[in-house]
Amino acid sequence: MNRLKIVLGYILGFITSVLIATVTFLIIFKVTVFNKSYINKTLNKSSYVDMVYNQVSENMKNYMVSSGFPESIIDGAYTKEDIKSYVNLLVDDIYKGKVPDLDSSKVKENLYNNIDSYLKAHNVKVESKSSIDSFVNDMTNIYSKELKLYGALNSPVKAFYKVSQILDKAVFITTMLLVISIISILSLKIKYKGSIVLAGGLIMAFMIFLFYDKFDYNNILIISSSFSNIMKIIINKIRNISLVLCIFYSILGLLIIIKESFLKNTLKNKE
Repeated sequence: MNRLKIVLGYILGFITSVLIATVTFLIIFKVTVFNKSYINKTLNKSSYVDMVYNQVSENMKNYMVSSGFPESIIDGAYTKEDIKSYVNLLVDDIYKGKVPDLDSSKVKENLYNNIDSYLKAHNVKVESKSSIDSFVNDMTNIYSKELKLYGALNSPVKAFYKVSQILDKAVFITTMLLVISIISILSLKIKYKGSIVLAGGLIMAFMIFLFYDKFDYNNILIISSSFSNIMKIIINKIRNISLVLCIFYSILGLLIIIKESFLKNTLKNKE
């Protein structure tokens, strides 16, 4: 019976340690990547709108080099407020499992107006309107591609929404399993509780090391440079929270081990 209890204790201890790490990681993802409020705050703090605005402007100016038009053509064609409105809509819809439509007709209209004003001011006559149409369409596509993350949102958004739905269930199920496992440990009066908590911290440390050692996230380029910068900020946040909790579990485990050892020695001395 004692041997069975010892074996069962080790098995329960290992399962509990894994569950501690698993539940912690799931909750970290739930309060960061799958938390709309956190994403909105991150976008605001990182000046994401400014980055997108500057990226659009830079790409347009590079394209305009051989066009013969001055950079003033894009003045007022789009604003930071336009981009901010779309980004807010984008975030809201992503967490609803939808891909928002981008209406770039206003940008196209403003470009046509700017070009028309420029041509009239300099008495320039254009024989072929098709060349202007082609230029405006290309410029509008630059705007659309940057804001729509190069058209790569459709499948990822659907997958993201499905994962978010699964994550809620996963957090609930693993938490319940952890509670059951802890109750079982307490009912069996397993003594090495501190080692279980410490092991949970060590498992987290191993997972963190494994991921960040194999994945060079500082040099990633996903969809666009501005989007990649946001991804780096989020990944760093997840790493920092994970490390803090990993250290917390390790210290807590050591303290429990010291307490258990102290109580054991105290009982021996009394005997």
